[in-house]
Amino acid sequence: MLNNKKYIAVIGDVISSKKVEKRKDLQDKLIIIFKTLNSANNNLISPYTITLGDEFQAVYERADNLFQDSLYILEKIYPHKIRFSYGIGEISTEINREQSIGMDGSAFYNARDGISKIKKQRGNYRFNISGLEDLEIEKLYNNSLFIYSNLLKQWKNNRYTILRETMEGTSVKDIARELKLTETAVYMNIYDGSMREFIAINETLSKRINDQVLQK
Repeated sequence: MLNNKKYIAVIGDVISSKKVEKRKDLQDKLIIIFKTLNSANNNLISPYTITLGDEFQAVYERADNLFQDSLYILEKIYPHKIRFSYGIGEISTEINREQSIGMDGSAFYNARDGISKIKKQRGNYRFNISGLEDLEIEKLYNNSLFIYSNLLKQWKNNRYTILRETMEGTSVKDIARELKLTETAVYMNIYDGSMREFIAINETLSKRINDQVLQK
């Protein structure tokens, strides 16, 4: 029976994974990362699961920590790069709460279509959103994410940590202590990385997604 509720399907694709010399080590690292996310994440309705080689997927009920989780994966898998596609839509099969496999529906079609689109983009484009009801708004967000992705490709690992923890509300003082940096250095990373602007984009996009998937 068709489930009319909307979900967010995430498909991730490790860029140039076939060129990685120790691919099993990469997959083992992903498994550890996903174990952490799956055990701590109340918004996941189907857990992060490696599906095809170095591709993975998951399903969320809401978007509250969608981008933070993607940043966590980028941070922990550094220096490897990943494309992320978020598809909003229905799931027409029974939801698999043990592994994110064997499911179908427009959420996955949209996520798969997004992966195909960003593979055609120049550079290491990391994010795409598909399935928003307002296509002009969807285009605006994707253009914003494309611009920000061009900044991300120049980042060192610490900057991913600073952005993610800032999004989670961690204080500059605590971030500086954790990374063994001065508070001034943390503030400079926030400024140079246009992190406040990205956080604002994330907040409005997450709200837009939630308005759609949580509507009655």
